[in-house]
Amino acid sequence: MVTPEFFCLPATAYRAEAEEFYRVQGRESRPDEVDSLLGLRDGQGLLALVRLCPEFGGWSLRSMQVRGDRQRQGLGQRLLERFVAEVSERQVPEVLCMPYAHLEDFYSRAGFAKLTAAEIETLPLAWWNRFDKHRNRIPSRPVILMRWRS
Repeated sequence: MVTPEFFCLPATAYRAEAEEFYRVQGRESRPDEVDSLLGLRDGQGLLALVRLCPEFGGWSLRSMQVRGDRQRQGLGQRLLERFVAEVSERQVPEVLCMPYAHLEDFYSRAGFAKLTAAEIETLPLAWWNRFDKHRNRIPSRPVILMRWRS
């Protein structure tokens, strides 16, 4: 087995490959040109991928995904740790993400904290609208809003 290699590149460098990866994994994610793609790859291609996105005057983590045949092997946690190291190095003050509620512990281990209702209410309207849309997309899969701060 090839040791996974980490990469961090502008979305334009891997956009087509990223879109195909997400499609095969059953996701509708489409990287924007301004996004950064952080991922792990091996000799068979992408193993895991996440997007760092400038949004609404801040930053978000979007589309965290591990290839189906490699889930539950620690790759997601490894990628999330590298993501946090990357945003720390870039001196990004905070990153928001909207994971499914059952993933709260996973994100918490990397330093993300669930926002309270009062904190959510203070977000700009654009964030609130995006959160509202995301959490109502699949009612049976509750979504939470989390924040990482440097």
